[in-house]
Amino acid sequence: MKTYLPVLLPVLATASSAYAENTTSVIETTLVTATRTEQTIENSLAPATVFTRDDIEKLQAKSLTELLSRVPGIEIASSGSKGSATSMYLRGTNDDHTLFLIDGQRFNSATLGSTSFQLVEPEQIERIEVVRGPRSSIYGSDAIGGVVQIFTKKGTTQPSHYIRTGAGSNDTWQIAGGSRGQIKGLRYSFNASHLETDGFDSFVETTPPNDDDDGYRNTATSINLGYDFSYGGKLDLNYFYTKSKNEYDDRFPPPSTKPYSEDWIQTANLTFSSPVREFWSTQVVLGHSIDDKDNLDDFDPTNHSHFRTTRESLLWQNDFQLSDKQLFTVGVDYYDDEVVSTSNYVNTQGEAVKSRDNQALFGVYQLTLGIIDAQFGLREDDNEDFGTETTANASVGIALDDNHKVIVSYGEGYKAPTFNDLYWPITPWAFGNPNLKAETSESYEIEFRGNYQNLRWSLNYYQTDISNLIDWAPVDPNDPFSAYTPSNVDNAEIEGTELLVITDIIGWQIAGTLQYITAEDAQTGKQLRNRPEAGAVLDIDRDFGKWQLGFGFEANSKAYGDIANNNETAGYGIFNARAGFQVTDEFKIQLKLNNLLEKDYQTRFDYNEDGLNGFVTFTYTL
Repeated sequence: MKTYLPVLLPVLATASSAYAENTTSVIETTLVTATRTEQTIENSLAPATVFTRDDIEKLQAKSLTELLSRVPGIEIASSGSKGSATSMYLRGTNDDHTLFLIDGQRFNSATLGSTSFQLVEPEQIERIEVVRGPRSSIYGSDAIGGVVQIFTKKGTTQPSHYIRTGAGSNDTWQIAGGSRGQIKGLRYSFNASHLETDGFDSFVETTPPNDDDDGYRNTATSINLGYDFSYGGKLDLNYFYTKSKNEYDDRFPPPSTKPYSEDWIQTANLTFSSPVREFWSTQVVLGHSIDDKDNLDDFDPTNHSHFRTTRESLLWQNDFQLSDKQLFTVGVDYYDDEVVSTSNYVNTQGEAVKSRDNQALFGVYQLTLGIIDAQFGLREDDNEDFGTETTANASVGIALDDNHKVIVSYGEGYKAPTFNDLYWPITPWAFGNPNLKAETSESYEIEFRGNYQNLRWSLNYYQTDISNLIDWAPVDPNDPFSAYTPSNVDNAEIEGTELLVITDIIGWQIAGTLQYITAEDAQTGKQLRNRPEAGAVLDIDRDFGKWQLGFGFEANSKAYGDIANNNETAGYGIFNARAGFQVTDEFKIQLKLNNLLEKDYQTRFDYNEDGLNGFVTFTYTL
């Protein structure tokens, strides 16, 4: 594979000489997802991106995909209008190879295996942590490409209350509000939001019934309560809920149809953390989540399907500070998935299958020896359906000087087969395969970092091989009416290079990413679906006191919508602009314009993206 590594290294070496001042970085962003323990992003050996609440408001993000598309290694494929089915490919892996968490809780579907992350509105989010690269040795299934963790808003010592409203293109409007603070040892946060839009026509086919706009509405709330005990213990309750309705276009619609989906996601957990000894702290988390989807039709009430995953979980984690240079974490992780569906899942004995559990033991060891940092992780999962899976990871970082570091990493990952894969009922059109193995991966990576007073950069090169990929295919390829069933038949080979640069030049905050990824089917050499090879993102912002001004640029090369690479999605580049004005200490107005050049483009074959669009926001804060 052609990479930009030989070209980029001299450029970064020149930049390093120009900016190196033997000073420590002013960027001290906290990260917990990489190891399940708190550390700064500069000290983490995992490549990671963090969006704070300030970042979300500065970028005026109106969807989670707007934020995630700025992360190096991430590609987004959307089925059109806001709220539509959206896939995220992290470092070329499949859309179900990234683990999504809300306040530590999984919320993906056990039937499809995917996560409806596009339904999480930024109004409910305090921060987002994206860890790139395999993390199955810490989190188990799904974390082949990495982990995205969403943290909802929490109580703070400084009370604050706000109400926000706005309106924009496609008859879009939104209202949100919240309050948070602390009363003695009790921390609290309450937030609610509602958004509606008429959307736009998602599918390129303009004949009935796919000739209408595809609307969307979302109502969400989050509640967080916490209590700090005098001896250092903490008790926290986190609750998140979102309900949405999404109209969509069917690629092969029957006549007289108008499909839509109703989804709701709920997560909750109760966390107790406490010091046990000076060197030992413990944490117990009881968790609950629901992913519920109904597929309906305005014209045909009998066209209805329902899928619900209810997950109960328990985490017991213990952190042992063996010395000021050694931290050992060991934990027990258990969750049970229960499925309720209009499809009857059965095993080979014809017995109904409604649930399965997974229990795991994991350990993480972190060590610092002079200029060397190291991390080792090991986890064994015992899944009720397919047995045990053991995954490991190792990372070693060497500080070349006060401003430069090189990190070498190895990681394993796996993805458990879904209920649909294993137990889809036998019909003339499809049936599951209870003999499937888990998809597995091995990844190797080298990273170079530079960190100075006003500049931070990182350059990553990685390789990932994925085995036993599950693919649904006809039982008889020569029969056009053959039933489909899944099997472990595919392998994928991925190579990638990522460059991230964050700097401040005469008051302008600049963040840019470049990436080049080849993600191919190992048997055919064809490019995997919806994976552009090259991509770039650039954000430039400046604060002029009461005024704020920003610009954004996003570009991707061509991609393909099918495994044969016949359906090409053209490359594109779009420009965005944003501005804000602080009218008073309490009142702020913001305006965002997207796709200023009115570029016609697609991120998924045959599905439109929006043209020139805008949104104005009014925020009142106490």
